[in-house]
Amino acid sequence: SFEVCRILGIGQMVVHPVWHDSENRILADETEFIQINVEAMKPLLEVAEKNDVVILSENLLWGASIFPETISNLVEAISSPYFSWCWDIGHSNCFGISPNNMKKVKHIPKSLHIHDNHGNGQDEHLFPGDGTIDWKEVLNTLRAIGYAGDLVMEAHHQSIKTPDEQREELLGNLFNRCCKMQTYMNKYL
Repeated sequence: SFEVCRILGIGQMVVHPVWHDSENRILADETEFIQINVEAMKPLLEVAEKNDVVILSENLLWGASIFPETISNLVEAISSPYFSWCWDIGHSNCFGISPNNMKKVKHIPKSLHIHDNHGNGQDEHLFPGDGTIDWKEVLNTLRAIGYAGDLVMEAHHQSIKTPDEQREELLGNLFNRCCKMQTYMNKYL
């Protein structure tokens, strides 16, 4: 994957952090989570550097990985120009983590995963605006922290369940929402 990124000129790649131990126990303790991930990332960092690709870890849905602050602390612990992180806005909303929490992180994310949900612990990957995320609050927070990274739309669950004859319309709707989101972000960022 790193070699493909290098060949295609893709400068960063999201890699999920390790969120459970070898006995499949969820890593709820931040210190243990960071320790295990520092070790797990060492061999990947060598390959990332060789291919000039930055690894981005993201906040997930289990244990200590839920908290953006934990992922930011992992970035600090690894302390490499080839390791940073991606804020998954939908994952934060699943657990009621306010966008304002991002003002507490030590490291600004390099990328965003954008999708919506109803904040009930379900990772629905809805189009922005179809759930309960307060996008104005998200944008105000991004402006406050000086965010200048990538935006990755992850609203794909609808397309999985859409019949083939309706897929073009759905993808057109998604494209229009992406354009609207870009316009909105340009206005507020």
